[in-house]
Amino acid sequence: MRANGPAESFGRAEIGERDGWICGVCRDSARLVELPPELVKLDPEDLVTEFIQPDEPIEEDSGRARRRPLSASIDHIIPVALGGTHTRSNVQITHLFCNLHKNTSSRGSGFRRPEYVRALLTNLINGTPIPEEIHRGCFPSWAYPASKQVELMTALYIAVGKVAADPRYGNPASRLDRIACELGPDRWQAAVADMRECHAKWRSRWQTPPLQDP
Repeated sequence: MRANGPAESFGRAEIGERDGWICGVCRDSARLVELPPELVKLDPEDLVTEFIQPDEPIEEDSGRARRRPLSASIDHIIPVALGGTHTRSNVQITHLFCNLHKNTSSRGSGFRRPEYVRALLTNLINGTPIPEEIHRGCFPSWAYPASKQVELMTALYIAVGKVAADPRYGNPASRLDRIACELGPDRWQAAVADMRECHAKWRSRWQTPPLQDP
């Protein structure tokens, strides 16, 4: 950090108060960042027994305590690895989930748009599917009708409840039936099962209310 210039000293409480506890990534004013433990009295049993660096990448399940998605985290707007400074002007308060998503979303800027991150966070916490319009808006090449690969992945997301099918892109049932027919019933069911398992593993890393299987 010091190699990029002067490093200032500050904490989550200071940056959170400055930013009004609104996450700088998803910018959701209705779902504020949780106050850090130093600002609120909590039962020790309610706290996750681990400390995660703001820029720590998401890893596969390693048996660690589950993370609280709305926990307070400091994000470097321009990452330190890209020359960003550890100064007040280059940091923002964020949800821990949004911070980690931003720093591991290597697929492109579309996955870091506030509306997409808000929808993804809502899917994680409440199980509410991401609107298909927001999902397709990540990249121009995902506009309907897209390539067979994109349509297949979108259909799988719809089948497991991660994306909400939009009738404007065609009758949802007919679209899934067509893709399942093209892929073959056995391969389609196997693909849905694999996607459901991946989605369940993703959720298992976070301390969220249990959901019914879609």
